[in-house]
Amino acid sequence: MTSWNDYKGSPEWYALKDRALMRAGYRCEHEECVYEGPVRCTNHENLEMHHITYPDHPIQDSLNNVMILCRDCHDEMHACPRCGSRLSQEEIEADFPFGICFDCFVNDHN
Repeated sequence: MTSWNDYKGSPEWYALKDRALMRAGYRCEHEECVYEGPVRCTNHENLEMHHITYPDHPIQDSLNNVMILCRDCHDEMHACPRCGSRLSQEEIEADFPFGICFDCFVNDHN
C-alpha cells in the first residue's frame, strides 16, 4: 500500500493535480480569494492542490475531493487559528483540537 508521503509527487498525484487545474481553469477555487483575476491565481507555479478531506488510502483520492488554491489561500486554509502559522502535514494528520498547531496545543496544556 502506498503512503501519503510516497503518493505526493507521484505520477498519479500529478495527474490528479493536472485534472484539477484544468477543471479550475488554472485559477484559485477559493470562493473568497483576494486575488481574483490573472494577477496571481493564474500563475501555475502559485497554485496548489488542497484536499478537502484525506481518504484513508491515497488510492481513494479523487477529483471530487480536491480543490485548487493559490498559495495565500492554501496557507490561510491551513493556518492555526491562534497564532496564524501554517500547520504542518503532521499537525493536520494529528487533528489537534480546533485545528491548532502543536506549539499552541502544548502551551494550552502547560
